[in-house]
Amino acid sequence: ALKKVSSSIKRTEPNRSFYYVSGRSSNEAGFLLQLAARIRGTNNINNCSYYCHQASGVGLTSVTGSGTATVVLEDLSHCDLIFLIGCNPASNHPRLLKSLVDIRRRGGKVIVINPLREQGLCNFKIPSDWKSLLLGSKISDLYVQPTIGGDTHLLLGIIKWIVENKYIDEEFVQEHVDGFEEVRSQAERTQWETIVKHSGVEKKEIESVAMLYAKSTRTIFCWAMGITHVEGAVDSVRMIANTAIARGMLGKKGAGLLPLRGHSNVQGMG
Repeated sequence: ALKKVSSSIKRTEPNRSFYYVSGRSSNEAGFLLQLAARIRGTNNINNCSYYCHQASGVGLTSVTGSGTATVVLEDLSHCDLIFLIGCNPASNHPRLLKSLVDIRRRGGKVIVINPLREQGLCNFKIPSDWKSLLLGSKISDLYVQPTIGGDTHLLLGIIKWIVENKYIDEEFVQEHVDGFEEVRSQAERTQWETIVKHSGVEKKEIESVAMLYAKSTRTIFCWAMGITHVEGAVDSVRMIANTAIARGMLGKKGAGLLPLRGHSNVQGMG
């Protein structure tokens, strides 16, 4: 088998070959495969994250310098607010639902931003929790339905309300952020009529989201393909990060940015 594979690679022109790794592979296997490709003389290398979270990697790298999440699993046990933006963990990340129910049970809030009303994000029966299995568990405290592609303006509206009502974490912004004045200026000069038109969400509802966010001390932002598979995805990821930065929700326990991945090791492959 090794001889057959090796001779096939040898016969193929490097620029007509393509090396692709699944997120099910180990970091070491992915590293060796891309190394083999480069030894052969090509950089035609990719992995399954390209099709789901490439926009997240590009967007996050431009903001934090890293293409990965800024939180670890333990942070979910300490947050008091979580945003689910353009994702449906009830179908695609079901083990996350237990964490969401735990957040609500300790008095936290869950905000869903999704054009489609997913039943599993309203009520869900968690098999590992007998009470939830019998009675079902409420998942979302607030369910916002923007137009497809309207997330960026919705998030800008949240920032605008935070700016207008003086909830910006000025100390965090001054000490740890470059270029935030451009974000603040964009929020200030964008009219509410424009935000409502392009987000598809009324001002009153945006204000309700912003008020919950303003009361939070530890917020985690989650998103998936409802963000990354829409035109302008990189800017949407950046705006999610801007919303977190506005209130200093980076670099502390129970707060940060969490792109919801699919395969078990897709981040390492990326």
